Amino acid sequence: FAHLWLSSHNQQLRIQFEQQKLEASKDETLFRVIDPALEPEHPSKPKKRLIVALSAVVSLFFGIFLVFLIEFARNFRERVE
Repeated sequence: FAHLWLSSHNQQLRIQFEQQKLEASKDETLFRVIDPALEPEHPSKPKKRLIVALSAVVSLFFGIFLVFLIEFARNFRERVE
């Protein structure tokens, strides 16, 4: 009987200890501000010219690749037949 009482008492003490640890951790801060946020001088915008130029170059290379691929497929079919 004493063993059961000690076991349940020990469990209650552990629960109280964990609750006190949780209460103590509530006061601690999880982060700290290193530098305050600053508003930018100029708002950011998408670089439309760069996007259009890169799209054109990529499209050109893709088109050339596609032409070579189609030509390769035609030549391969002719060789098989």
